[in-house]
Amino acid sequence: MLLRGAIDAITTGGRVRGWVSTPADPTRRITVALARGASDVVGLGFADQYRDDLAEAGIGLGWCAFDVRTELSPAELRKTELALIEVEQRAVVCVASDVEIIPDPTPTIRDLSEISACDPNYFTDLNRLRACDGLMRRFLMARGIEAFLSAAYIYVLGRAADRSGLETYGRLLRGGRLTPIEALFLLSDSDEFRGRVRTFVSPKSPSFPFRLA
Repeated sequence: MLLRGAIDAITTGGRVRGWVSTPADPTRRITVALARGASDVVGLGFADQYRDDLAEAGIGLGWCAFDVRTELSPAELRKTELALIEVEQRAVVCVASDVEIIPDPTPTIRDLSEISACDPNYFTDLNRLRACDGLMRRFLMARGIEAFLSAAYIYVLGRAADRSGLETYGRLLRGGRLTPIEALFLLSDSDEFRGRVRTFVSPKSPSFPFRLA
């Protein structure tokens, strides 16, 4: 399976940041390792975090970044030739050295919503799905409009779709006047949605309802 990726930065806290994606399967949750040489692993993690720049570039739906804690200091990391490895296939995605060191801010967590914000599996801003319209179009084509809208209602509003909604949104989708992602935004623009803050599961989660595999 084709892999793309990069090591972007080392933080002053000894973390390594970057991204890995599989263009053929953008919802796949990828386990990554950082290693010195071929086998001296210094960090493990998942490439499942969201980044705006990746979404804008059309890479991995935007949900393919990693931020991995390592056993080495920033100075050691920068002197080391680091290999980025996709664990399942044991494939070397890239090798980097003399990587930029950036500040590692300490997050201040004040409430439960901020705890959720630190978990890459959940988010509250639907704009993070803008790059997923193609994925949702494929789901709609494979499963049909009613199945798509049923999944959309559960995902956005947390309930089953009503008949009037199925008919109204279905007519707009069939007529090409509404895209799948726009349907989600319309649901989130309702009084029903605004009356209750919802947390969404990321495209990398097995419970993301628009997965085909």
